[in-house]
Amino acid sequence: MSSSNPKSMDRREARDTPAVHRGSIGTTRWTLAGRVVAGVIAIVLAIEGLRLAKPVLVPLVAGIFLAILARPLHVRVRTALPRRVRWVGLLVAMLVIIAGAAAFAGAVALSGRAVVDEFRARRPQIEAQVERIRAAAERSGVPGPQRSRDEGATGSAGSGRPASEGGSVSPGASADSSGPGSANSGFATRALRALMEGVAGLLLALAFAALGLAEAGDLRTRIAHLGNGGGAKRALAAIDEAAPAFRRYVWVKSLTSAIAGVVTWLTALAFGLPLAWVWGFLAFLFEYVPSVGSVLAIAPPTIMALADGGPGLGLAVFLVIGALQVILGNVVDPRLEGRLMAVSPFGVLLSIVFWGWLWGAVGALLAVPLTVAFVIACRHIPGAQGVATVVAGDGVSHGEPGHESGARG
Repeated sequence: MSSSNPKSMDRREARDTPAVHRGSIGTTRWTLAGRVVAGVIAIVLAIEGLRLAKPVLVPLVAGIFLAILARPLHVRVRTALPRRVRWVGLLVAMLVIIAGAAAFAGAVALSGRAVVDEFRARRPQIEAQVERIRAAAERSGVPGPQRSRDEGATGSAGSGRPASEGGSVSPGASADSSGPGSANSGFATRALRALMEGVAGLLLALAFAALGLAEAGDLRTRIAHLGNGGGAKRALAAIDEAAPAFRRYVWVKSLTSAIAGVVTWLTALAFGLPLAWVWGFLAFLFEYVPSVGSVLAIAPPTIMALADGGPGLGLAVFLVIGALQVILGNVVDPRLEGRLMAVSPFGVLLSIVFWGWLWGAVGALLAVPLTVAFVIACRHIPGAQGVATVVAGDGVSHGEPGHESGARG
C-alpha cells in the first residue's frame, strides 16, 4: 500500500498540472489581448485628437520650428546689447521671420499670377495641341479623351443647330444659365475663406514663435528644475539634439532646393520655355517635400512644353528634367545631407503620407522635421530606442561609431 500511494499522487499531479497551466496561459492571452486593444484605442484617439486640434496644433508646430530657426539670431543680438534693450533681439528676430514669410508669400502669389496669365493667353494653343493628340490617338486606334457635354453643346450652338428638336429652350437650360455665375461665386467664397484661415494661422504661428523665443531660456530652467531624476536631463538632451538637427536640415534642404531650382531654370531657358524663372521657383518649393517634391517639380515645365511645342518638346523636357531630378535625388542630396537626417526612405514616405493626410499640405512640409523630432525623443526614452532604430536606421545625427561603415557597405 505504501508503495502504491506515491504513484497515485503522481497521477493526480499529472492530471491537475495541465489545468493550472491552461488557466495561466488563458489569463496571459487575455492580458495580452487587452493590452493590444487598449493600445489600438489609444492610437486611434491620439490620431483623432491631432485631427480635431489641427487649427491650433499646426500654427503651434510651425511657430516652434520658426522659433528654432531664429533662435541663434535672437541669442546673438540679445547678448550683444545691454540688459535694458535686450528686447531688441526679439524684435529683430521677429522682423526677419516676418520679412521671410512676406517674401515667400509674394513670390508664390507673383508666380501663380504669371502662370495663370500665361496659360490663359495660350489657351487656343493648348486646345489645338489637345485636338492633335486626340486625332493622333484616334488614328492609331487608341481611345483618346472624350469631349465633354458642355463642349458638345457649345459646338452645336456654334453651328447654328437648335438646342432642342422643337427649337425652343427648355426650362432646365434657362435655369442652368446661372450655373457659371453661382459656381464662380462659390469658388470665390471658398478661396476667401481659405485665405482668411491661412492668414489667421500665420498670425497665430508668429505669435507662438515670439512666445517661444521669449520663453526659451526660462523653459530650459523650468525643465531642469522638474526633479533630480533622469527625466529632466533626458528632455534637455533631446532638445539640445533636435534643435540643431532641425536647423541643419533646413539649411541643407534649402541648398539642395536652390540647386534644383537653378537647374530647372537653366533647362527651361535652354528649351526656350516661357516663364523659366517660375518653373525654377516651383522646383525650389517642391524640393522641400522629400521624395514627392521631385516628382511634382517635373509636371509644370512639362505641361508648358506640351502647350508651347507639342508632344516632342514635352517629352524632351520631361526626360531632361526627370534625369536631372534623379541625379539630384540620388547623388547630390545624399552627399550634402549625409547622415544628418538618416530616416529611411520608407519612413520618409510614410511620414509624408500620414502627416499630409492628417494636416494637409502644411503637414507634408513638416513631415520630416516632425518624424526626426519623434525619433530623437524615442532615442532618449528608456525602452523606446528600438522605434528610433526601425524608423531612422543608423540614427538621426552623429550616431555611434560603426554606423557610417554600415551605411557605406
